[in-house]
Amino acid sequence: MTLSGLLDNLNVLIVEDNSVNRRTMELVLEQMVGRVFTAVDGNEGLEIFRRREIDVVFTDHDMPRMTGLELAREILEEKPETPIVLVTGHNESDVVISALNSGITHFLPKPITRRSISRALEESYQKVLVKKLEHESRRKDLELLRFKERYHSLQEKNAFEKQLNLIRNDFQGVMLETEDRPYFINTFYKPLDTLSGDGYSIRRLSDGSIFVFLIDSMGKGLSASVTTFMSIAFINHIIDRFNERNGSGLLTLISRYLEYIKKVLLEEEIVSCAFLRIDGSFTEIEYSLFSVPSLSVSMPDGLRKIKSNNPPLMSSTEGFTIGKEDITGMLSLAVFTDGLLENTFINTAEHKEMLYDLIKDNPPFMHMRTFLSSTVTSYDDDITFIFINSSIGGEADVTSVTPVFHDVMTYINGVEAMLKKDGLSDDDAASMTGVLTELVMNAFEHGCLEIELEEKTKLITEGKYDERLKQTDSLTDKFIKIRTRVENRGGSLVFCAEVSDNGRGFDPRRKRKGKKPFFGGNGIRMVTSAVDDIYFNEKGNKVRIYKTIRGECVWK
Repeated sequence: MTLSGLLDNLNVLIVEDNSVNRRTMELVLEQMVGRVFTAVDGNEGLEIFRRREIDVVFTDHDMPRMTGLELAREILEEKPETPIVLVTGHNESDVVISALNSGITHFLPKPITRRSISRALEESYQKVLVKKLEHESRRKDLELLRFKERYHSLQEKNAFEKQLNLIRNDFQGVMLETEDRPYFINTFYKPLDTLSGDGYSIRRLSDGSIFVFLIDSMGKGLSASVTTFMSIAFINHIIDRFNERNGSGLLTLISRYLEYIKKVLLEEEIVSCAFLRIDGSFTEIEYSLFSVPSLSVSMPDGLRKIKSNNPPLMSSTEGFTIGKEDITGMLSLAVFTDGLLENTFINTAEHKEMLYDLIKDNPPFMHMRTFLSSTVTSYDDDITFIFINSSIGGEADVTSVTPVFHDVMTYINGVEAMLKKDGLSDDDAASMTGVLTELVMNAFEHGCLEIELEEKTKLITEGKYDERLKQTDSLTDKFIKIRTRVENRGGSLVFCAEVSDNGRGFDPRRKRKGKKPFFGGNGIRMVTSAVDDIYFNEKGNKVRIYKTIRGECVWK
C-alpha cells in the first residue's frame, strides 16, 4: 500500500466556527483523505469524535460553547494517541503554551493555505503511520522503507527551510538612496538539492556600509550543507555583535570567521567564498575573494572584472588578502558562485559573454531574473547570484499634489490620459493607472493623514472613512510628489514611477519579515502583482516601481 493509499483511509474531523476557514480545510483535505467530518463548535466536534472513528482532528481554539483546548483535552483523555492540529493566530502565544502543556504538538498558523494544511496533516500523522506500518506483515516491509525515506526527506526539507531562515538580505525590496542614484540589491538562489552547499548574507553594518558574504562549500550532500549552515549562522551572529559595538572592519570580520570555521573543516574540505564591504555612498569596495568567479562591476567606461585574490579556504589557511577598488559612478555589480558558469547553457564562451554583457547593461532585476530563469534549466551545482543595480536617472515628469482630497482625486482621474499622452498603450496605461492610484492613495492616507490599518478598518466599519479623507486642514506642511518616466533598458522600454511623501514612513524590512502584506491591505499586493519590481526607501515614505511596457528583451 502506498502513502497516498494510507492517507486515503483516514477520517479527519474539522472543528472550526469560521465558515471560510472550515470550507478551505475541507476542500483541501477531501482530496487527501478518505472522509472529512465538520463541526461548528467544540461540543458538536466532541459528539462526532465519539460516534466516528476519527484519525486526525483539526480544531480552532477560539470558539463558542467549548474552546479548541477544552475539546483537545477531552479527546486526549479518551484517546491519548489521537493527533490534534490546533489552528492558531499570530498573537496566541499563551494558547500555544497551554496547548503544549496539554499534549498538543502540532499547529496550523493563520492565514491557512493549501500547502500549510497538507503539511500539517502529514507531520501530525506521520509518527502514527510509522507505528502502523511497523506492525504490518513482512510483505509490506518495502513500503515501510519507502515511507521512512519520505519521512527523512521531510526532515531534509525542514532543514532546508532553516537554511532559508538563516540566509539574509537586509535590503530585499529596499531602495538605497545616494547623492548620485538609488541602488537595489537582489538575489537569485537555485539550490541543486534540498540540502544546499550555497548560501549568502547581505547585511547593513553600523557605519552605514554594506556587507556581502557569499559561500560555496565544495562537495555535495550533508557535509557541504552543514559547513554552509554554520558559516551563515556565525556570520550573522558576529555582525549582530559588531553592530552592537559599532564595529565594521572587514579584516576583523574575516579573521573571526577563519578562526571559527577552520576548527570544523575536514582536512580535505575546501570552501569558496566572497567577503565584500561597500561604503554607504557606493564609491569604494573592499573585497576578499576566496576562489570565486570574478567580481563583475559595471562602470561608465565598461565592465570591470576583479579576480579572486585568495586561494580557496581550507583548515590549513593561515592568512588572506583584502583588496580595495574605487567604484565611484558604479552602475551595477554581480557576484556569484561557479555553479552559474557550469550550467549547461552558460558554460560556452558565447553564452558567458551574453551574461557579462547583460551585467554591463545594468538592467532592472526583473530582466536579469528572466534571463537566469530561462537559461538555468539544467545544472549540476547550486547557483547563487547576487546583483546590485542602479537607476540611471534622466528626465522625468514631476507632479506635486497637495494632500487635499479634491486635488488627489483630480490627479487620479487624469493620470490615465497623461500616461497615454506619454506614449503608453491603452492596456499599459490602464494597468499603470491602477498602480499609481493605489500608491498615491497610500501616500495620502498613510503618509499625510497618518491613518493606520486599525483606524482605517474602524472608519470604514462606522461609515466615516470618506469624511476622514476630507479632513485635511492640518496638512499645510505635507506633500505628495510623483515622478514618472520611460527608460530604454537593454532593448526594453521600462516604465518607472516613484511616489513620495514627507510622512513618518514605516520600516519595509520589518513588514517583510512578518510576511504580511504592506499596510495590511490588498492594494499593495495588487501593485506587486502588476509590476516587475517594487522598492521602498529605508524610511518607508518613498516607493518606486518598474514595469516593462513594450519591446522584447534582447535574449528572448
